[in-house]
Amino acid sequence: MTVETSSDKVSEGYSRPASIEERSNRFFVHPISQIFAGLAIKLKISANIVSVLGLLSGWLAAGLYFSQPDKLMIIGGFIAMIFWHILDGADGRVARATGTTSAFGRLIDGVCDHLVFAAVYISITISMIMQGGHWSLWIIVLSAGASHATQAAGYEERRQKYQRRMHGIARDKANAKNLEVNNKKSLFAIGYDFLQRLVGGDPHSPLDDALEQNRVHYGDIPVDMINLTAPNVRAWSLLNANNRTIAIFLACMIGKPLFYFVWELVILNLALLALIFYEKRTETAIANQVRQNQQTQ
Repeated sequence: MTVETSSDKVSEGYSRPASIEERSNRFFVHPISQIFAGLAIKLKISANIVSVLGLLSGWLAAGLYFSQPDKLMIIGGFIAMIFWHILDGADGRVARATGTTSAFGRLIDGVCDHLVFAAVYISITISMIMQGGHWSLWIIVLSAGASHATQAAGYEERRQKYQRRMHGIARDKANAKNLEVNNKKSLFAIGYDFLQRLVGGDPHSPLDDALEQNRVHYGDIPVDMINLTAPNVRAWSLLNANNRTIAIFLACMIGKPLFYFVWELVILNLALLALIFYEKRTETAIANQVRQNQQTQ
């Protein structure tokens, strides 16, 4: 759930522009989420309740995946996870439409996301062990889970960074309200923010410094330059939850669920490093272009 109010430009920056949204969300998940959000609003179902319903759908998926390699159960688990994605997209729409966005709602949404994948991972692992797998599978799965959390934090940070740049807002200012729930510091929110900072790159990168200098001296934000970073952000969608849902389904369908965790642990971590390297390279080039434009003004 996105923290957003019409009167708060900082929070507004956390909406999701189409320019950085990947195709599965734009053309499938979000259109259906809009339908469910409209239904929830008519029935006066709160955004937090929608989040919880999504969590229950995710837990249903975990229960069904426990019966792998039964193909019908695997298909059922996949459908239940798709339904979770839809509800996960609907809760933020409900909150924004009803003016009920909050740091608490964002926290609930984030916790639900992790609880869904944790339940699926645990369910599949117990199933593998009951079918003769060694207990050491837990080491692989727990490592994959930690990798998942790190990669997801990196992906979300890039989307938020793009939006902060568009509004000319510093990270600390944009995130200040998201670290508290009911005016109290949230350890979960602080921990997740730390993880985002860890893999989020330098908040004072050459591009950010160039953009800030442009804003201070010329009073505007070079939107066209920031738009050049949109392909980078979309590339980070390789690490999103949609792809994990599909990968879990495919690995279980071929009877090799362990392949998913190896893919998560090895391939996606290599992708994370490659994305960080590519981001630094391309943003340095864009920063140089911003400075060149400043010199010609």
